[in-house]
This record gives sequence, C-alpha cells and structure tokens, in this order.
Amino acid sequence: MDWQLVQHYRPNILVVGFRKFSQLVSVVSPEFTTQAHIEVLDFVLEKDVTIEDILQYQHADVIVSAGSNSAYLKQRIELPVLALEVSDRDVLKAVTTAAALDNPVMLISSGDHADTLAVLQPLLGARVVQSRYATPDEARRLVYLAAKQDYRMIIGSSYVCSLAEQENIRSLLLYSRESCRRLLQQAIVAGIAHWRSQIAEKAERAGQLCNGLAVLVANAAGEMIACNHSRLAWLGLTDAGAIRRASTDILNSLGQAEVPESAHPLLIDGRHYRVKRQPLTPEQPADGYVYVLQQAPQSVDLGNAGNTTPRANSRQLRYGSRAMAHIDALTSSYARTGATVLITGETGTGKELIAREIHRRGPYSAGEFIAINCGAIPDELFESELFGYADGAFTTSLKGGRTGLLAAAQDGVFFLDEISELPLKQQAKILRVIQERTLRPLGSNREINLNLKFVCASNRDLAQLVAEGRFRQDLFYRLNVLTLHIPPLHSRRADILPIARWMLNEQARRYGVEVPVEEVLESLAAPLRRHSWPGNVREMENIMERITAALVGDGAASLPQRLPQLAPELYRYESASPQLGPTAAEPAPLRKAEMTLILEALDRFGGNRARTAAYLGISTTTLWRRLRSSRG
Repeated sequence: MDWQLVQHYRPNILVVGFRKFSQLVSVVSPEFTTQAHIEVLDFVLEKDVTIEDILQYQHADVIVSAGSNSAYLKQRIELPVLALEVSDRDVLKAVTTAAALDNPVMLISSGDHADTLAVLQPLLGARVVQSRYATPDEARRLVYLAAKQDYRMIIGSSYVCSLAEQENIRSLLLYSRESCRRLLQQAIVAGIAHWRSQIAEKAERAGQLCNGLAVLVANAAGEMIACNHSRLAWLGLTDAGAIRRASTDILNSLGQAEVPESAHPLLIDGRHYRVKRQPLTPEQPADGYVYVLQQAPQSVDLGNAGNTTPRANSRQLRYGSRAMAHIDALTSSYARTGATVLITGETGTGKELIAREIHRRGPYSAGEFIAINCGAIPDELFESELFGYADGAFTTSLKGGRTGLLAAAQDGVFFLDEISELPLKQQAKILRVIQERTLRPLGSNREINLNLKFVCASNRDLAQLVAEGRFRQDLFYRLNVLTLHIPPLHSRRADILPIARWMLNEQARRYGVEVPVEEVLESLAAPLRRHSWPGNVREMENIMERITAALVGDGAASLPQRLPQLAPELYRYESASPQLGPTAAEPAPLRKAEMTLILEALDRFGGNRARTAAYLGISTTTLWRRLRSSRG
C-alpha cells in the first residue's frame, strides 16, 4: 500500500550531556531550529540520572551524547544513540590552545588519540599525556591522579572539565562547534530514518486495523503523519495540498477531544465526508489515532442567481440556466432506476457532483457512495482493491481477508470516474460485474450478489475511443444506457454567479472569516461573465478560495480594489469568451455566441431590457444596439 508522509518532519533530538557540552550544543542548536526539535538534558549517567529518567522522553527519535555517556546509553536503550566523534582537527585545536596556556597537559578522554599526539608534541614543544577512561568513576580517578602529579591543564569531555575545576586545575573542552554541528546533522538524518521506520509500523497497523479504507494516521502528539495516498485519491483528495487541508480540518474538528464512536460529518475542500477516529493501538490509546474517511451524501446548493428568485426544487439544487434545469430533471429521473448512468463533460464541470445527486435522490441512498478514479488504480492492485480477497489468497494478504470496494458499495452507488482511462484488461473485468451484478473475491469460490447502481463519468468521447480500438465496444454499449452530458461553464453563463456565490459562502465557512459576498460579486460580475472558464467549475473554486484566503490575514478592507491582483485571470481581456462592450468588427462566431447569451438573459428576465442589461454588465443603449444589429 502506498503510504506517504503528510508533513515535513522535524525529528526530536535528545542531547544527554553535562555543562560545557550542553552549553556548546545550546550555542549551535539554533542553526537547526527549522530542521529539528532539540532538547538538552544536562546530566552524567550513573551519577545524576538513570536510564529510567531517559525513558521518560519517549517522544525522542534519536539521542546524542559524548564520551562515556554515549557508550553507556548504547548498551541500555533501544533508541538510536549517536556519539560525538572527536576529529584530529578537534584534538589539534584543543592541544594547541592548551599548550599555549600552560604545561604540562593531560588529555583525558574515552577515545584513543595517541597517534595524533605523537605527531603534535614535537611540533608544539609541549608535553601532552593521554589517559583513557570508560566510566565516570574512572574519569574521576584519572583527574585526581593528574592533580597529584601536578598537571596544570586538562583537556577532556564536559564531565572531565567539571572534575578538573573541582581540583582547581585549568581545563579545556575537547569538542568544537564544528564537531557538534556534524553530530546534529547526523542526528537529523538518523532521527528521520527512525521516525520513518516507526511510521511504517504504524501505517501497517492502521492498514490492518482499517481493512484497506482511506485513512490518515496521527501520532501521540496529535500531529497527522501519514496516509494511504491512493485511497484518499479515490475520495477526491488527489494532491498533497488537499491532504494537508484535510488533515488540518480533521484535527481542528476532532483532534484529541472526546468524540463519538460513530462517524463524524465533515466538509473538506467542498466535499462531504464522514470521519471516524479510533485508537491506533486499542490497548494503548495514547499511541496515536487513525482517522477513517468515507464519502457522505453531498447536499448541493449552488446559491441564488443575481437578485432574482432562483428556480429551486426540494432537492436543494439551484440553477439559473435552462441547461441545468434539464440536467436536474434527468438526474431525478435516472436516480429512480437501477440502470447504469454515463455522465460526460469536460474536466471540472461537476460530473461527480451529479453522480452524488443520483445517489442522494434515489433508492440507493441508504448505501455508501464509493468513488474511484479509474486512472489511479495500479494494474496489480485492481482486483484486490475492487473485488477483495479471501484469507490466505496470497502471501501478503491480511489475515481474515478484505472486503473489496465493490462489496463496500452494496445497496449504494459505485462511481467510476474517468472510466475511459481503464486499461482493456480491466475493462473486461468491470464489464462482467456490471453485466452479471456478481463478483468473486480473490482466492474464494463463493460469488457475492451485488445490489448497487453503477454511475460512470468520462471527459473523453468513448465512441471515438471504441473506433480507435482503445475502449471495448461491449462495455460502451453496457454503459451507454442512460446518458447525461454536462455543458462547459462558458456555455451556461446564467449559472456563473450562483455558483460563485455558493463557493464564496462555503469558503468563508471553511476558513472561518467574514466575506462581503455581495460586494465581491458586484465587483466581479462582469469579469466572471467575460471569462472563458477553461477549467470550468474547478477553476472557479480555485479563484474563490484564493480570494477568501486573502481575507485570513488582511481582512476585508479594500478587497474589491485587490481583486485584480487576487484573480488576474478574470481581468485578461484577451479572453476567448464573448465581450459585450462596444467593439470593432467582430467575427461571426463571436457575434453569434454573444447573441445567444443576450437572448438567454432576456428570457430569464421576461424580456425586461433594463434588468437584462444590468445582469450582462452593459448599458441599455448597448443592449438595444446589439439587438437591432442582430435583425440586420
């Protein structure tokens, strides 16, 4: 399963040291604040602190230390332990400085630097003797002997320097800032590696716990750390930004607070989900949480069109164009049958929204709405994900088997988005399921009867793909029973303002800010209608979120004046859409498109030219001139 990290991780580094070493790390550590959390324990093991004290810091990913402390820790703790490595350069710098200050010099350390000292002593003309220790008690004895032998300078670890000061001997720390920097850099790499291994274990546990559903995993600190990306993609959370927003929304809504065992409704990126939280390890709830996401029936409200009374129905779908009125009627009609529905239209026109309405309005609303992106299913996972498998079906299968997505949609709707992207081999398997309404899990001899409705969507011409040999003809005939085509947004301009109004209100609720919706729409009315909308409704959602997000930090002051900077694509007059202002001689197709727009608006306002002109953002004189020119 393709587990991915949700956030850039800053590992927790625990520094176990004493005085001068701790102080040195504290001087260097601010350089790494964006890369790691660094905590310093100023202790000597066996003397001031025990392993039990260290184990209180269970959030640590890696421990760093120096001298005998590091050797002691490595033998007694499971976390990665890194020891500060003293380089020849450190020894050279320390010995040179010490010899210039006093003589004779004793170097007391846990490492062996005899070869380096043999080279240095003739060059410096100084007498430097090294003594090695393995435990704090040995270090104390060596410092005591150095004092008895009249050594006036001692080089060593932080603990050794502290002992030397107690004997009134001058001391110099063997470690340098450079060696500390190297140690912290190594610790960051080791900490991230250890964290990733821990996440792999938690992800595997979450996968077994949730039986292949779409999940996000949180750690004990309540931070979202991992997700199974392909499952979330099938639910519409297709990129890293969407997953991060989902993580934030989920933690803000559920977090660590007490929540009911039942699924919690949540709106994420304009989509409705049910989210259930459960402990990652039931016997240890503090170990972290798993958040299970499922799609929920979506209540759609496209808002009101202008200042007029919208055409509405009991199903909450509101619209301003004749095209959407026709689609609304077909949606209700198709929802009442068990027949397969094929929805076509450009990318971003709202095909999944209509599929959800079919689910919500018909007899299959009692079951789940399961959606998959046919272009995102790895071929090797296709059967196990959709059909499920029995216990022991293959070597890596979960104990007890797993329910496939098709069976999970029992009594509900199974939505195959971008079905044109299915490889031919997978098309044959889907054809049989749609035709027979049965499936057989991998490794099982038992067939499962399916009671569900299939809804498919494509932004490509399936008939053309059949002619090219890239789509099965028999599958096309099976899908092409009830069809519903959603026109692009630029051809149903009466829907632009209603959708914009709804999106602004939704984004305001999502970001928790006050949006002067009517003021924004008044300023944007003409640019919205003029834009060609190559990205359709999805493009509009992006623009409205950008506008709303700008209010989080700056507030609503002077927002209308900032709109050209926030939505520059709406103010590019070279847009391919028809412009209704006075222009030079226009090509015939553009004039025809303009007249279609004018006539649709006149019909909408019952022939009232003043209201039609205001709606189109032109003067009544210009409207009269356009109508007269159309009559020749």
